[in-house]
Amino acid sequence: MIPVQNLQNPFDAAIVAFPGQPVPADVREIYHLAFDKCREEYLLVAGGQSRSMLFCGEAGCGKTHLLGRFRRWLAGEIDQGPPVRPAVFVAVRMETAPSQVWRHLRQRFAEELLEITSDGTALLDGILARFAARQAGGDPSRAFEEAAIRDLTLDLSKVLEQFSSGKHRRLCRAWLKGETLSDRDLDTLGLGERLEDESDEELAEAAARRFVLAMVRVCSPEPVVFCLDQVEALAISMAPNCYSRFSKMVACLIDETTNALVISSIVSRYLAEFREKSEPADLDRIQKAVQDLQPLDPMLGRKLLEARLEAAPALKPYRPRGGIEPLRAADLDRVFADHHGRCTARKLIHEAHRLFDLWRGASPEPSVPREEFIRRRFAHYREDSPVRSDPTRAEDILAHVLAKAAQLAGRKMRAGGEAGIEFEAQGCQGSVLVALCNHAHTPSLARKLKRLIGQLDREAMPRLRLVRHERLRIPPTAAKTRKYLEELQSAGARLVHPRPEALAALDAMRRLLAEATSGDLTHQGESVAEETVAAWLAANLPAEVSALLDELTGEPEGGPPPPAPDGALLELLREDKVLDAAEAARRLGWTLEQMENHARQNPDSIGFVAGPAAVLFDLGFAPAVGSDRHA
Repeated sequence: MIPVQNLQNPFDAAIVAFPGQPVPADVREIYHLAFDKCREEYLLVAGGQSRSMLFCGEAGCGKTHLLGRFRRWLAGEIDQGPPVRPAVFVAVRMETAPSQVWRHLRQRFAEELLEITSDGTALLDGILARFAARQAGGDPSRAFEEAAIRDLTLDLSKVLEQFSSGKHRRLCRAWLKGETLSDRDLDTLGLGERLEDESDEELAEAAARRFVLAMVRVCSPEPVVFCLDQVEALAISMAPNCYSRFSKMVACLIDETTNALVISSIVSRYLAEFREKSEPADLDRIQKAVQDLQPLDPMLGRKLLEARLEAAPALKPYRPRGGIEPLRAADLDRVFADHHGRCTARKLIHEAHRLFDLWRGASPEPSVPREEFIRRRFAHYREDSPVRSDPTRAEDILAHVLAKAAQLAGRKMRAGGEAGIEFEAQGCQGSVLVALCNHAHTPSLARKLKRLIGQLDREAMPRLRLVRHERLRIPPTAAKTRKYLEELQSAGARLVHPRPEALAALDAMRRLLAEATSGDLTHQGESVAEETVAAWLAANLPAEVSALLDELTGEPEGGPPPPAPDGALLELLREDKVLDAAEAARRLGWTLEQMENHARQNPDSIGFVAGPAAVLFDLGFAPAVGSDRHA
């Protein structure tokens, strides 16, 4: 018998973060009607009819736990599972900008397709083998030639053929997930120039939409299950259409495929806004099967606690009468009384955790003030942000949370009204137009810049801010891209390079807000409200975010804007390659501060190393990711 003080608390795990997470115990009576409805809808999909479901409930009610039970049933771990197994189960947290919902879904879909199974092969290997067997007796090349699959582009079929044959798998995986490849890598895969990739938001979304629809059809007749969780996180963008694009995406999956089951989950308090901001026709498709997941009553709450206790064999000697021993029934009754007769699973488990620790005489955990808890969470997310190593994530982060950050800073910013303009903000001398230009593929950037030149008049150019990650270099060979950028800058547009620290802070802000919006941010068993997190962020706005907002909406400092990248400084560097910054400033008649600012604003061409003797050097001879020979 383990001494009571050494027993592990069976209520340690309170939050199920994703459907694939192992759970200590599952009480089948909880939400059994919703679970039965999931199975019913799935069987309809297996029969050739795409379907949609909508889960709504309080934060912590058990939506993700229910999806986990459904996933285990699909895998044959419960009741022998369905007669037809799904091709793939795709769990997606909708922490993205509304303008990028299809690209976000494509990435998660591809990641699941590329998951390695127990036999060492990817899920996609089995899907393609079964597709080839259905179409051409097992020959993948003939299968893609003979199959008439809508939205299956030539590039996608080439990548799938090569993946199936085991060729260039690293490049295939990157392409399938929507990552940008260099020209050399595209040539290796035999792919043509991307006329649409990233050149326009709508075209990029359309390309991702075709990919998702085509891959669902390749899987047919096997069902594809999409679980779209945290739909409320889309509202962080503050875009007026924050839900309508998502609703249209779900409606499209239902209307244009025959083998998709789409389960969307949203916290109840956001349901009315979701319905208001979705088109009625799209909403009809989404909410044909609505499941309102109510908090637990005392009977189901008792069963949940019993299941957790029974799942811990070490506790058996301390529970001679079973039930919820060693907890007391009176304590359980008080918990439900405090919550008006019903309690979410998360709150109940948190209280049971506290009561169990009291029973075993464990020292209570040190109480951390809520503000300190939020600060630590924010610091963790900022340090952990993937944008620190992957500059291509900048676009989604900025599109998702920049307007919210501006609001928290007391600035005015809204979604842009013109194509190519993501935001319009109030600046020091009137409105400012913000265009996100974080294209890794320079021909795509060239097309966006050309479009901006064509649609904005000369008077609007000084109000234009082109936002681009400082590590996304424009190579010297990208002549058209450089030409368009120089034309915009000559007309008064300003190139703004967000520092990596600012982007990491923005990413942490959106993750913290998304967690609070969905109710998953809990402190001492209680969800921390989105309003509380927003108030903390407003009072503790990171200095690097404030500096970025100042740069977007303020006026340039240090005199007139520096010259374009191919000006006098670059000419000097092309001759000497490396120069002492003070000497270069003397020769050009600039201040050292102007010299540093110019280098910082043109990191694709000029390198700068600070120090007692600052140094400038030419980056023009180095290759760049996503470069193009003609743009």
